[in-house]
Amino acid sequence: MPQVGQKPENLTELIQMLTSIVGAFIPVAVGFCVVAFAWGLMTVLMDTDNADKRKEGSKRMIWSVLALFVVLSLGGIIEILKATLLGEQ
Repeated sequence: MPQVGQKPENLTELIQMLTSIVGAFIPVAVGFCVVAFAWGLMTVLMDTDNADKRKEGSKRMIWSVLALFVVLSLGGIIEILKATLLGEQ
């Protein structure tokens, strides 16, 4: 696998480099989704008397769960592609 700043010499090295970049992004994105969900949950719990704030918090929670699903699905698709194209386990 090429080092940072090196040009990949073949398609396999390019795929490995791209999957490692995306693989490093996924935990960060999961963290953002969890923080967004917690923020929405706290909004709902702290503003029980304000219906607009509760609705806003609920929307944030729904969107964060949807984003978490997309991020984890992307991670799974990347792993399937790695196993298919590169034969890695």
